[in-house]
Amino acid sequence: MFGIFLMKGTSFVFRRCPALIGLLLLLVCPATLSAQNMGMEREEYMSWDDFVEEYVYRVSEEDNEVENPQFPQWLEERYAEPFNLNTADREELLTLPFLNGEQVDSLLAYRHRHRTFQTLGELMFIPSLTYDDRRWLSLFVYAGDTLRTSAGLKEQLLKGRYEVETRWDVPFYRRAGFGIFSAADLQKYPNRAYLGGRVAGVLRYRYRWKDHLAYGLTLQQDAGEPFAPQGGDFLADYQSFYLFYRSSSRQPFSLWIGDYNVHIGQGLLLGHGLFAGKTQLAGVGPKGRTWVRPHTSTDENRFFRGAAGRLTLGRTGELLLFASYRRMDGRLDGDTVTSFKTDGYHRTVGDWEKRRTVDCLLAGGHVTVRKDNWQVGAGGMMARYSRIVWPPVRDYNRYYLRGRNAAGFQADYLYRGRRWTLAGEGAADRGLHPATSHTLKLDLSYRAVLTFQGRYVSPRYVAPFAETVMEAGRVQNETGLLAGGKFFILPKTETLAYVDVFRFPHTTYRAKGPSGGMDIYVQNTYTPSRRLGLSLRYHYKTKEQNVPGFEDMKEHSGSHRLRMQAAYAVGNLSLRLSADVAVAVRQTASPSVGKMLSGRASGKFGRRFSVSGFAAVFFTDDYASRLYAYEPQLRYAGGFPTFAYHGMRYCCVGQWKFSSAFEAGMRYGLLHYFNRDSIGSGTQRINSPTQNDISLQLRWVL
Repeated sequence: MFGIFLMKGTSFVFRRCPALIGLLLLLVCPATLSAQNMGMEREEYMSWDDFVEEYVYRVSEEDNEVENPQFPQWLEERYAEPFNLNTADREELLTLPFLNGEQVDSLLAYRHRHRTFQTLGELMFIPSLTYDDRRWLSLFVYAGDTLRTSAGLKEQLLKGRYEVETRWDVPFYRRAGFGIFSAADLQKYPNRAYLGGRVAGVLRYRYRWKDHLAYGLTLQQDAGEPFAPQGGDFLADYQSFYLFYRSSSRQPFSLWIGDYNVHIGQGLLLGHGLFAGKTQLAGVGPKGRTWVRPHTSTDENRFFRGAAGRLTLGRTGELLLFASYRRMDGRLDGDTVTSFKTDGYHRTVGDWEKRRTVDCLLAGGHVTVRKDNWQVGAGGMMARYSRIVWPPVRDYNRYYLRGRNAAGFQADYLYRGRRWTLAGEGAADRGLHPATSHTLKLDLSYRAVLTFQGRYVSPRYVAPFAETVMEAGRVQNETGLLAGGKFFILPKTETLAYVDVFRFPHTTYRAKGPSGGMDIYVQNTYTPSRRLGLSLRYHYKTKEQNVPGFEDMKEHSGSHRLRMQAAYAVGNLSLRLSADVAVAVRQTASPSVGKMLSGRASGKFGRRFSVSGFAAVFFTDDYASRLYAYEPQLRYAGGFPTFAYHGMRYCCVGQWKFSSAFEAGMRYGLLHYFNRDSIGSGTQRINSPTQNDISLQLRWVL
């Protein structure tokens, strides 16, 4: 098996190779003997990089933070294994985040009338699908054979799709944590030094047989983390395994074992929604779905570890049960947890002291009853920690999770009328503190869709695993009203917009006492032809915050962000040019301004080689006016860096497909600052204005 490794200098040092090689032989040998290429004709109307920049980055940037790797990685795995449009069911198609219930129903109705989709070009005959919907959909579906054949256990285990992928990230710079320290310095300052090597690595193994059986293993080693330490993990710092099985009987059931994600209703009680931003809500509307997915990303925080099962009850019912036992990172004061550590890094002695110090046992369930145009559900969960959780009391965290137990229950609903959809959820924690969210979508015509969302979450509401569409960093202490929609007023023009007004009834981290704010987003896209696309995006957000040095006084602090972009594509070549401006404003300080020009180009040369590149020049007054852009990446890697101060950025990605089963990739990146002598601080400090690195990837698919 391609292994997770330890790097010293520029040499790879493999440890415990017999175990790695044995695991590889166990997993891969059956594939070499029995695996078949599943053979499908794909019609892709755009590249993966263009999709990430158009859709994923657009929704991520709305909150000025794009650090969640789960959603892009899950979508990329779905891109590698697209749905057969002629056999996929409604629930499968609804997992695609840019499709709503009405669009999926239109797809299925067209398939029922015409029996099959011969090509994806027939998507043009479905009026509810926009031009962008058809382009995005082409990456995740194909028009395949309608023949359904039963398969025995041997065929399911051996004749699916195998994938082994490994990636190494090699830096050409040295951070302060990798310096040379004397024994006396380390004894006095043990957290100045990293315990591991400078190279980061990841290994993924995946198997899938259609949409009925899948399992996978992920091993990840961050730079600075010790490899296979004595008394530590068997191989890497992060290890994740999942197994998924779905029966094909008349009363199907599904089973998840290992690491998985759960989302119920609107996410007020349990929400691993992965990607549920305001632009998605305004453009797609509510779905109100309850689902479980295998945890396939390298996110070391947001997942459950255990088992989940879903059973179909008759024609209208569904029962979901799940249980989880996880060891979490926490900062301790004696035997009390003062806070949880969620970054996943274990590079220093202090990090290892916090590693897996808290056990969390969780169990819950949900039952759903659905008819043709409505569904209702109810569920609950209970969690118990092995230690008392008691963060130091501050005004802003007075109602955070305290004690050893967390619990709650909820009820959700969805109703679809002829031109409207209403979905919502109500929840309460173990102290009966309420939370509620309701969304109404109005389909006025194919040219105008309106969405309204109202939400209220009590300041005392405690749900540690909730994740929903709101402004606050956690599901607590917020009242808000959002109004948005998607409009096609002018020919070949799409407008997506929302206005969100929110209020925090209780003290927040940056504002003492009640405070509020507003979030405005408008994007206009003009596509005069298949080759050319123009877009203009404006985003404004403001919040009340304390005036520095005067806690009893508040001011409005916010930012204006403007992006202009032109995209041109011809054949296998594409080019995107962008101009970004950010202005950070406060009532008691001068504005901070940031500007950036960037471009991205990509091309395919034959069937075997592709290359893409990104370049940017940026100038910002400080970090407050920072900017964001999408960079092309190797498979399953994130690509949303932050740009601040004065500098330039360049990266290039090349991928070479040696054969139908084997491919290699390489990525080089360079960051240089014009007005700084160093990068970062503390153990991450680089004593140079330049940061450059290279990533190497090998991928084997059968």
